[in-house]
Amino acid sequence: MNRRRTIAIAVAVAAVVILGGVGVGTGVTVAANAETVRQCNAARGKLSKADTVAKKATAAASAAVKASEGTKLPDTDGWTSSKYADKPASTAQPKGSSGKDRLNAVAAEQEKLQSLATNPTCESRDDAEAVTARATAMMKTSTRLTTAATDLTDDFQTFQADETTRITTEKAAAKKAAEEAAAKKAAEAEAARQAQAAAASAQQAAARAAAAPQTSNGAGTTQRSTGGAPATGGATSGQGDRVTSPWGSTAPRKGPDFVGGGSVGGTPGQGPVRCVTDNGHGGTMPC
Repeated sequence: MNRRRTIAIAVAVAAVVILGGVGVGTGVTVAANAETVRQCNAARGKLSKADTVAKKATAAASAAVKASEGTKLPDTDGWTSSKYADKPASTAQPKGSSGKDRLNAVAAEQEKLQSLATNPTCESRDDAEAVTARATAMMKTSTRLTTAATDLTDDFQTFQADETTRITTEKAAAKKAAEEAAAKKAAEAEAARQAQAAAASAQQAAARAAAAPQTSNGAGTTQRSTGGAPATGGATSGQGDRVTSPWGSTAPRKGPDFVGGGSVGGTPGQGPVRCVTDNGHGGTMPC
């Protein structure tokens, strides 16, 4: 084999070796790129699913927050409650149970989701891992947001029930107080009416007594008719314990000498006199 032929064969072999090396390297690169693309596509799929869940959780949380701003109580005649955001924490519930705490918990998870809601590029396997981690974080944050929104909704419903009970109690107490005040006022008015009636009756009785006719019994004694009661006028002699007869003699009102409600007696030396009594018209008559 001459020198020129040997050189030609060597060049040909070298060419085959070089071409073969290039072919093998190109195949490895294509395979590596295909795996990267596969991982990026899988990561993007997880991120898309997480984004859908996050949007639903965010919408539900926003609705819960909006509902908690209402003050109209259900199943009532237009009653209104205080603001849920002003609801204090309950000693019967764990820390963070005030209305403000519940709302802040929802807001915090919403902010975290917003920070994760980006569209990262994926050009390598490291990018694929980062996108997958972001999708996982979004799913966890969405779950926490959903829990916070559910707690808010439940607590708001309890708050409305408590407010309804409170207002019902207050209205019942106000109604009772109004009824008691009305009853007291009516009793006072009735007492005043009765007092006025008693005063008017007393005035009428006094007026009738003042208007009764006055007559004389013919013996110097002035008597006032009392509607049939015995005469109560005294004798002119000032002896109030004796009754004076028309002819001037006196007799005791009481004692063994008193007869038939009238009077008996006489003047010494003139004998006894007949019994007399009140005739019911301001005068006297025989017993």
